[in-house]
Amino acid sequence: MEKRVFRFEVEGAAPIEVSFGHIARQAHGAVWIRQGGTILVCTATYNPDKVVDADFVPLTVDYRENFSSSGRIPGGFFKRDGRPNDYEILVSRLIDRSLRPFFPKGWRHETQLIAILESYDPEYPPDILAGLGLSAALALSEIPTEDMVGMARIVWHAGQFQLNPPASRTEQADINLAVSGTATSIVMVEGEMREVPEEQLVEALRAAHIHIQRLVAFLRSLQAAAGKPKVALPESFAHPEVEAWITERAQPRLIEIVKASLPKQERRKAFEQLFSELSEAMVAENADWALPEIQKYAQSVFSQLKRAVMREAVLSRRHTFRWPQDRRNPAYLLRSGLLPYTHGSALFTRGKRSPGHR
Repeated sequence: MEKRVFRFEVEGAAPIEVSFGHIARQAHGAVWIRQGGTILVCTATYNPDKVVDADFVPLTVDYRENFSSSGRIPGGFFKRDGRPNDYEILVSRLIDRSLRPFFPKGWRHETQLIAILESYDPEYPPDILAGLGLSAALALSEIPTEDMVGMARIVWHAGQFQLNPPASRTEQADINLAVSGTATSIVMVEGEMREVPEEQLVEALRAAHIHIQRLVAFLRSLQAAAGKPKVALPESFAHPEVEAWITERAQPRLIEIVKASLPKQERRKAFEQLFSELSEAMVAENADWALPEIQKYAQSVFSQLKRAVMREAVLSRRHTFRWPQDRRNPAYLLRSGLLPYTHGSALFTRGKRSPGHR
């Protein structure tokens, strides 16, 4: 494949250039993304030969910065790049939160999204470019996603909103937000701001979403030009009769357990006991339902039903899953002076939990 270059114009800043076809050709999707002097290589790969037996998407997002990107060589004894620093970890999480929700529910192939900073320009931070580049790599690859995700930095500077401006304008900005989203909704917001009216924050999110819609259209143009056909997901196992059977018998008893406001461990045991009883009853009613795949499916239906009942209790009845406290075991307890040599120490206990100590 020959090198192809697509350009996204940014008002008041350097354009964003996305090129592909000349790098990482063995990856399922790869792009070279640039703004100013900041350049990243972003790749998307997956293992087509292995399906992970798990109830989550086996996705790894890794953002790394090469020392050479700023013209430096690591000093001291170690001459190679080491473990990820805090900033690299935070950027990886920022991208993960934006992209993970849009992998199909049944996607169980090990997937890696890797963004490597090759050249660093202080005027153009690489975090947003890394997320946008990985989204572009996904768009070009055969890895399926349910929607296209764009990422943008929105800044209120000099009385106007600006998209992905140079860093020199963000230092004194009243609003500095990293926003990701699709053409129809905002997915994630992170950033900082001074004290501003709520209406101005809402307007910032609206302005960010307008820019994101333009970015999503840009990504769709890349996909239309050179995107690979997406991998077809295998049909998920479903058994409507088992699902109806579990729902009919489990839902009323789940509601009773939730209303009982049992302590956490007792509530967990009650859930486990209920499913054990239902599993035995299933096999007694239909011997074919003893098959491992049927039992696994029943467990999945039960877990989803349990979550729905607990969520409904919190939202509609303001249930907080607390239980009456024994007067001899107060709900809140604070102990101090636990450690002999520290400047100070304390243990805070709430109910049967100890959420904090120092």
